[in-house]
Amino acid sequence: MPPHIEQLAPELEKILSPSQPIEHLAEGFGGPQGPAEGPLWWHEGGYLLFSDIHNNKRLKYGPARASRCSWSRPTGPTG
Repeated sequence: MPPHIEQLAPELEKILSPSQPIEHLAEGFGGPQGPAEGPLWWHEGGYLLFSDIHNNKRLKYGPARASRCSWSRPTGPTG
């Protein structure tokens, strides 16, 4: 089965259609010690935030620009 959106509450339909296909935006995050986490859609800014835990950085994706850029680094303990 291809990746799909699992709807756990009817309120999800207020922001997207559960039948909408999942888009692959980028790859290479997380590394062997764990995946990237998130995402969070920041409505006011019009971008998606997610964390690359293994590489200690937070990133944002702007669909209008179809680009990603580092937003904050480092994001956690550096020791």
